[in-house]
Amino acid sequence: MSSIPLPSNMGSAKVDTYQRTDIGGTATVDMQVMVPGNPFAVTTGALTATGSVTVTNLNDACSALVVLSGTFSATMIFEGTVDGTNWFPIQAARADVNSSVTTAGLALAFTAQAFGYKLDLNGVTQVRVRCTAFTSGTVNVAIAPSPHSMESAPFVATISTLTRQSGFTDSSTVLAASATFTGTGRATTGANYVKFNAVAFADQAGTLAIDLSVDSGTTYRQIASVAVAANVAQVLSVPMTGLAGTATLYRVRYVNGATLQAAFQLSSSFTAA
Repeated sequence: MSSIPLPSNMGSAKVDTYQRTDIGGTATVDMQVMVPGNPFAVTTGALTATGSVTVTNLNDACSALVVLSGTFSATMIFEGTVDGTNWFPIQAARADVNSSVTTAGLALAFTAQAFGYKLDLNGVTQVRVRCTAFTSGTVNVAIAPSPHSMESAPFVATISTLTRQSGFTDSSTVLAASATFTGTGRATTGANYVKFNAVAFADQAGTLAIDLSVDSGTTYRQIASVAVAANVAQVLSVPMTGLAGTATLYRVRYVNGATLQAAFQLSSSFTAA
């Protein structure tokens, strides 16, 4: 049976040999199946000041797993190069939560912990973990290149990371006949909201409204309203419009009917859904 030499860098590759007999038993065909191993060794190092741990000869590497461990306070960055001279930051993903790691530097304060980071090395000939600012301790670095890609889930922010709601109690003071309550203008700065909502309850009939201002409260326009029946809670919602910021304000407004109230509750909120 003829054979094909394995590449010299196949590390712990395995070769399985199979024999197939044709129908009739007159001839056999021998086959070899090669199961590739990982030709790359793990590179380790310990940093007690600014400096780096570097792995070279990565022409066949597609990815790497970097493990940082120990008790230390330092700023680390992942970098790669294609020519050995010009180094550039590499985006990484933390292995346990799949969160993207900033290329500008990762400020870490570990206490006897270890975290793994996945790096894409396609096209990179060398990779290094560099300490750009050191405070204390020892940064233990282990870099394990691989000829295989490391699949990562897309970096999608989950709803739990967003500010889902900001709520306000606007009033619980009863209104006189035909009286109007006007709420405070609420800005949307720095939040992830898509709706402004209002809920009203009164023992007398009335009208619930939402007003919008796009000029910091100088002028308000009614953008929605609904009749409120006595002793029945009423909800009113509007989609967010206008440029988000301090100039765009939403407020609730309630007009009581012709009878003095004995019970009244008015609240509002911004929500992310």
